Amino acid sequence: MNLPAKSTASSKASRCSWSESRARQQYLLTLFPDWTGGDPFLLKQLQASIEAAMPAIKDPNEAFATFTALADNLRGKAGMPLPSTHAIVRLDYSGKRWDPLFARQEIIQQLKRHAGADHVFLVVQSLRRALFPHARYRTASRERACAEARAFIEVLARRWSTRSSTVHLFYFS
Repeated sequence: MNLPAKSTASSKASRCSWSESRARQQYLLTLFPDWTGGDPFLLKQLQASIEAAMPAIKDPNEAFATFTALADNLRGKAGMPLPSTHAIVRLDYSGKRWDPLFARQEIIQQLKRHAGADHVFLVVQSLRRALFPHARYRTASRERACAEARAFIEVLARRWSTRSSTVHLFYFS
């Protein structure tokens, strides 16, 4: 009995952690709800195809940015816009310092802009680097500060999103 051939080579696929793979799947599910229909098999096939097109990248932030750019490009080429019930908000703090006032303003502004969406996909990148740009080690006080910043973002997302919308938060350090 012949087994079906794989559509993408597993050696080309980038190696990523379980949580990063899950975040990629959620991103694709949010970006392509009309293509996949929530089918996990189609979702994994779409993810594997995009990962096969990616170059080898070691930095997880850069790899996720490349993955999302390829997925956005694929969505744009298809000629079908993102459904109005879904919104993707990227908060990239790479190269910035963490300032709660400016973060609050940016988060509120983005959530107001996407107030009518049923699902808001909030991607927060490089929060740890924004808090501690020159830190080499993780300490208990740094972990507490990171947890407080995440709690701050979660409270803002809860307060400023509409009751009918679901906010999906993803953090990439």
